[in-house]
Amino acid sequence: MTAWNNSELELVSHSLGDFSLTTHFRALAYDLSLTVTNVYGPCDHSKTRSFLDELSSIASRTTGAWTIVGDYNLTCFPSDKSNDNFDLNEAHLFNSTIDNLGLLEIPLLDRLFT
Repeated sequence: MTAWNNSELELVSHSLGDFSLTTHFRALAYDLSLTVTNVYGPCDHSKTRSFLDELSSIASRTTGAWTIVGDYNLTCFPSDKSNDNFDLNEAHLFNSTIDNLGLLEIPLLDRLFT
């Protein structure tokens, strides 16, 4: 779900993917545009590649400020898990996508896991 204040932002466009909702906004008071992508990564890890390909496709169509929020259902490192169930191949695919798209993670403060 994406919510916004209509007096501050105008919805320019939106698109729905298999794992995402992308909304493009224009600020009404400033010369500013922002794209927000909400994701819910598949729990069925046989669909991980499709999910990551969708993110790459969105990135190729997006210019300017872009944020991706949501639940990826993937981890980067074993220390990101609360158990020993870690898939190195999935982590490599995820980390490669993060690097290729130039994404930066906002750190989670005061807790280890969401």
